[in-house]
Amino acid sequence: MEAEIIKCIAYGPTNQEENLFLHRSFELPFAPFVGLKLHQGNWTEEVESVEWDVDEQFFTCWTESDETYLGQFVDEETLRALVASYTAEGWEVDTSDEEAAPED
Repeated sequence: MEAEIIKCIAYGPTNQEENLFLHRSFELPFAPFVGLKLHQGNWTEEVESVEWDVDEQFFTCWTESDETYLGQFVDEETLRALVASYTAEGWEVDTSDEEAAPED
């Protein structure tokens, strides 16, 4: 089963103000579930929510937001370094403006 994993990097004064989204896709031998820990190399993420796209036939899984810099001033160099650390592990930056975090 195909699952798209989405991660949010929150780096503005609030969780809604400045967010950057990254994603990875995986083939899983089973349906993903909340609490599932995905591990590859130095990378580990825990799934916080799961959605099934009926039309496209794939799961979307949200992981915990990386709020390392939430509420702090983040210069472009620091943000680029953080994003580079994720892309080195196989994440891709989402360039669309359509991404919205799931509602609790």
